[in-house]
Amino acid sequence: MIIDEDDVLLDISINSKLYPHLSFLQVMNLLEHYMSDVGHLEPMTSKVVSGVYMYFSCDEDRHRFYTKIYKTMHGTDRWILFMKDENEGYAFYMNSITNKIELSWYSRLLNEPLNEEEERKMITCYVPDIRY
Repeated sequence: MIIDEDDVLLDISINSKLYPHLSFLQVMNLLEHYMSDVGHLEPMTSKVVSGVYMYFSCDEDRHRFYTKIYKTMHGTDRWILFMKDENEGYAFYMNSITNKIELSWYSRLLNEPLNEEEERKMITCYVPDIRY
């Protein structure tokens, strides 16, 4: 599941300071220094960014996702992960093919993509109303 940047705004909390109703580009700009400041990462590993949380602006229940920086297995790409728990959340990254920032459902337990029906059965974290 990929969430389109026109469908949602995100709230970011950094050390208890709230940055509400941000576009994907604003979130990327706000968090970009965390991607390099985290230091060396081996491929397919991640590090938690303390004190940084993401919420969907449209979520009245304010489900909180903590932030990790993830090193992909190819090249120097790093993603921002907004995680519900150790296994599930959302990946936030620049798609190198479309040159657009994407937010997609993420599970560290998967080795290959699922079809939409299989994915829907696995999702346990908050999903904005726009998709499901």
